[in-house]
Order: sequence, then structure tokens, then C-alpha cells
Amino acid sequence: MAWVLTDGLDNLRQQVNRRWPDRDKKSDGSIGDFAHSLGSSGHNPDDTAGSKPAWSGDPDSKREVRAWDMDNDLREGGTTAQDIVDHIRKLPGVGNVLRYMIYNRRIYHVRDGFTSAPYSGPSPHTEHIHFEGAWTQAADNNTTFDYRLEQVGDDMPITAADAKLIAAAIMEYKVPVGTSEWPFGNAVGYVARKAFEIDKSIDDERAEQDTPPPTA
Repeated sequence: MAWVLTDGLDNLRQQVNRRWPDRDKKSDGSIGDFAHSLGSSGHNPDDTAGSKPAWSGDPDSKREVRAWDMDNDLREGGTTAQDIVDHIRKLPGVGNVLRYMIYNRRIYHVRDGFTSAPYSGPSPHTEHIHFEGAWTQAADNNTTFDYRLEQVGDDMPITAADAKLIAAAIMEYKVPVGTSEWPFGNAVGYVARKAFEIDKSIDDERAEQDTPPPTA
């Protein structure tokens, strides 16, 4: 069987991709290169002959990698990779799924309560965040931990499908112009009001077109 990223880290990767669908992925990675293979690393798969994983104490026989690197370019102005690190390290229970993070010459380890400490390894990790999964079978299998990434940076972007659903809902709720009873916030209420006015003007225009001209 080929190596796989643990389900727990894949859960993190999927949440990151949903939150920042347009982010750069050039520095993303999971399986280690030759340099990683020379020593112990979470990027080396366990249950693999000749491999040197950082931990191989899980009871299953899956060839798993317990490290994931995330490119630091989110392509979202004002939001940085450091924002993600600072957010995640404060999440309740994050030590159940992550062992440590490394970014920009700093390491955040569960043994230190994820406080920031200097990191002097061979890579400064300035172009990506290194996430090391917690060394437990439960962490390997955890696909439900919520990293709450919608709380990081700008408001979470909506998809084109989301926009269509919102527009359809607004158009269906045709509150008469001039009413003061809006169930939405002011901004959405204004959009809904304008949508109704536009829709009404179109209906009136069509009605005029369908009206036969007056007879002499």
C-alpha cells in the first residue's frame, strides 16, 4: 500500500483549502525528500522498511505520514501565516490533534503549551508552516476537530453557489416597498429592498409591453 497523510492532518488540510481556496500551494508537502529520509522525521512514513518516522507507535499497519507543510502565501491581503499559527495554538484541545508547529524560526510545542520558542533547525520554515500530528492513534483518526479557520483574517469567502442561493432567497422575500418591518440586518434589508424595486420595475415594464395600444 502507498503512503498516506494521516486522516487527522488531512482534516486540517481540507479545512485550510476551504477557507483559502485560492492560496498558493507551491510549498505544500507531506512525504519527505531525500534529506528528510536521512534522519528521523514526521515526513517519513511509518510501517515502511528503511524509513525513519518520528513516531511509529500506532497499532495499525498503514504507511502514514504525520507531518504536513502549508505554503505561507494565503493570497488574502492582511492575513498572514502567523495569524493561522497564533489562532491554532490557542484553540482548546488542539494538543489532542497536533504535537507542534514550526514557522519563521519559531516552534510551538504541546509540551510548552504551544508557547513560542526559538527554532534553529536546518530549515527556518519561512515559506511554509510545518504541522506535526499528535503521536496517538486517536489523532491519526480524528476527522472532526474544528480549527475554526473562519475566525482568521477576512470574512470567509462565499462560493458562486452560495451567492446564487442568497440572491434567490432575497428575491423570494418580496416585502412591499416602504415597509418598516425588515427581518434582516440593515445592509441585507437594503439589498432586498433594491432587489424588490428592480424586480417590480421589470414586471411593470413587461405589463406595459403587454398592454394593447389605445384605439382611436
